[in-house]
Amino acid sequence: MSTLKVNAITEADGSRFEGFEVANYDEWRYTSDITLNTNSETDITANLSRLTAESALGPAMTESSGVFTFPSTGIWLIKCFGNFYRTGGSRRFVGWRIKYSANNGSDWSTLAGVTDNMSDHSSNVTYVSPSVTTPLDVTDTSNQKIKFTGICTSSQVHISGTADYNSTSFNFTKIGPT
Repeated sequence: MSTLKVNAITEADGSRFEGFEVANYDEWRYTSDITLNTNSETDITANLSRLTAESALGPAMTESSGVFTFPSTGIWLIKCFGNFYRTGGSRRFVGWRIKYSANNGSDWSTLAGVTDNMSDHSSNVTYVSPSVTTPLDVTDTSNQKIKFTGICTSSQVHISGTADYNSTSFNFTKIGPT
């Protein structure tokens, strides 16, 4: 095993590096199952609950109809984790899209996404848990917004949600200044 010992870490300009500190953390839970639309994107617009006592640090994100607003500028790490399940049929592709708007929700683009395969099994119910994480430099809290979208390629696919634990969750971590 190797050991690394240093007296100081400095920035490129010679100033002392002060270290890494999480400035803000907020976590939201999806609280109810939803059936996805076939061959399309389904926005998560309701049944979202903020986990206040368990996981809040700093000012809260705000949410309205599934659209999230940042409480402050800075570099934010956004994570979407969720369980998909199917109740019948054949192979399906499912996934998440983190959608981004720079103009207060007038236009949306995909900031990050992930797709996973729900293979055929002998059981009628199959689960898969894709997740996606991306950074975002938030410089304008009035106009920069985030929303989450589930996708699937066939019918009988659902996103799992419950108020009891994080079956599907959305995390926001401010990791530094802009």
